[in-house]
Amino acid sequence: MRASVVLTCYCWLLVR
Repeated sequence: MRASVVLTCYCWLLVR
């Protein structure tokens, strides 16, 4: 798992 993917998912959830 890449940290980028985790950060992107987390950011997406927050923006959502």
